[in-house]
Order: sequence, then structure tokens, then C-alpha cells
Amino acid sequence: MPEVRYAIWGSAGHAKVLASLIRAIGGRVVATFDNDPAAQALRGVPLHLGEAGFAKWADAAPDPRAGVSDSARRTWVVPIS
Repeated sequence: MPEVRYAIWGSAGHAKVLASLIRAIGGRVVATFDNDPAAQALRGVPLHLGEAGFAKWADAAPDPRAGVSDSARRTWVVPIS
């Protein structure tokens, strides 16, 4: 079974939990995005800032797909493969 790669919108506590869950099911987080310029990247995962950062990443990403968010739109998870 091929590895599923994910991108997460958010890089704080909720994103850390999601990243742990993704790793636990055999997936890999390949990018995170955040609107906060003071945000810190997850270990080993590139952090892109704001919608402009997302757009630049999406233009270069292989087959970005639909995302899922919590109701407050704090964190998005996007499977990309």
C-alpha cells in the first residue's frame, strides 16, 4: 500500500496531534500552513505562511486534493496522495 501524504493547515497543538495520528496510521505530513508569522514548523515538516504560501505550495504540489477541517476552520488536513 503506498504511503499517503498529508498537508495540514495549522502548526500548533491540534496540528501536532493530527501529525501524530497520521504517522500512527502510516501516513506522512509533507507540509503545514499557518497565518501566524510566529508559528513554528513541526519537526521535519516545511511551514508555509498564509494563503499565499498555500497557493505557492499547491502550484508545485503533486495532485493536491480536498481538505477536511474542524468546524472552527482551525486546522485543515489535506491528503495529497
